[in-house]
Amino acid sequence: MRDDPAVIMLAERARDGGQRAWDQPPDHDDAMIEQEILTAELNAPLRAAFAELPPRCRRLLSMLLSDPPFPPATISAALSIPTGSIGPQRARCLDRLRRSPHLTAFSERETQDDDAEDARISDAGGGQRA
Repeated sequence: MRDDPAVIMLAERARDGGQRAWDQPPDHDDAMIEQEILTAELNAPLRAAFAELPPRCRRLLSMLLSDPPFPPATISAALSIPTGSIGPQRARCLDRLRRSPHLTAFSERETQDDDAEDARISDAGGGQRA
């Protein structure tokens, strides 16, 4: 009788104050959740900029960033480019990524935050930033 699933479920409900375990929110550390949210916010502009790259750049960068990265010969064959062109094309793709409005807006916001921090430190007595 104690092994009956219905009895087990009723016992768990009684122990959990009438709620089933799956009805209760998971017990997560607030700092971990906050870190995940911040990471997602920081990654959003990069993901948006990456999505706007031409398909060839997305494929190249994805192959280079995979873990482990694809060997140059595999990249060369998959993209139909000479092995010696992988580096220069990677540089052009990264340059396009850097110029994305999604990332320039993000970097401008960081620059403004840095300027505000510099002003605050200067107003507080001229301490140096690390």
